[in-house]
Amino acid sequence: MRSDGNPRVFRSGAWLVVELHDPTGTAIARRRAHNAVLAGGAQLVADLFRGTVGAGPVNRMTVGADPAPEVPPFATTELSPSAPDTGELTGPRDVELAPEAFTVALDAERRRILVTARAVLPAGDPGTALRGPVAEAALLHHAEDGTRRLYNRVAFEPVVKRPEQELSLYWEVAFPFGDPD
Repeated sequence: MRSDGNPRVFRSGAWLVVELHDPTGTAIARRRAHNAVLAGGAQLVADLFRGTVGAGPVNRMTVGADPAPEVPPFATTELSPSAPDTGELTGPRDVELAPEAFTVALDAERRRILVTARAVLPAGDPGTALRGPVAEAALLHHAEDGTRRLYNRVAFEPVVKRPEQELSLYWEVAFPFGDPD
């Protein structure tokens, strides 16, 4: 409740839903977790505001193996391919996100802009497809010069991906507008 007695409306935040699918397309594992915006992600948005060289759109998603929650100072710059408690991920951990991968919608009632995206780590050849414990994910900007700037990081209970399985990640990011409650 707000001090004026009206219920508080939560408008901002970000969530990730992770689904692991078997070869028939059936979801065999599902996780939902909140996102932590990283210091580098906040700096990326600030650099977009002022048109800084090297700033650019979120154009990639990556996964890692470390389920430890993000903590201050929120300074993670890359996700880990391995962790002592989970093991090691092998194979490609990144997926490109074209501008068309994102949808943007106005939620006037909650006074927010909702950005959604879906990224898929596909099934593939046993020798080259991603496999292992997936326990974290991030959206990032990957510049032409190879520089990577993580926007956020989401840690969750690990799901073990085998080469013949597809891993779908559904992102929701809400940006509030208007006067704060």
